[in-house]
Amino acid sequence: MKAETVLLVAAALLVVLALAVVAWQRARSGDGEGGESALGTWAADDPQLGRRAYALCLGCHGPEGRGIAGYAPPLAQAPWLNGDPRAAVLITLHGFDATTEPGAPYYSSRMSGFHDRLADHEIAALLSWARQQWGNRAPPVERSLVGELRRRFAGRDRPWSPAELRAVVAAP
Repeated sequence: MKAETVLLVAAALLVVLALAVVAWQRARSGDGEGGESALGTWAADDPQLGRRAYALCLGCHGPEGRGIAGYAPPLAQAPWLNGDPRAAVLITLHGFDATTEPGAPYYSSRMSGFHDRLADHEIAALLSWARQQWGNRAPPVERSLVGELRRRFAGRDRPWSPAELRAVVAAP
């Protein structure tokens, strides 16, 4: 089996494991009742919410935010995560496809979105947490911004390209 195939299988298994851990944490803590998201909703006032939600990202981006070379980009010092929060929210909602960017570092994967799996406060907490990890020092993401962008782009059914994100971020 090729090394890249092994990496892809390992990443997929890590994602499945992360989803299982999330489900177990929710069942154990009782946070999964009456949620806005498909996985059930964690309490908005949980100070560990962002860290817990990052369990969904571990399989591709890793515990240290370094990503997987050739597969998923690092989050440490990542411009899309640390720049305009609208870009980070839209990527988290609908996914990201960097394969369309000429000259960009090669990543074989397209990130799936979490619009159907995470509630607004979960995405805000996740991104706020990640924007303060691994040397990142960006301000928190507001729940209201996530809700606004979720409504504005509700019909979107594909990952964002870098060019599309730049156009959205350039607009007021």
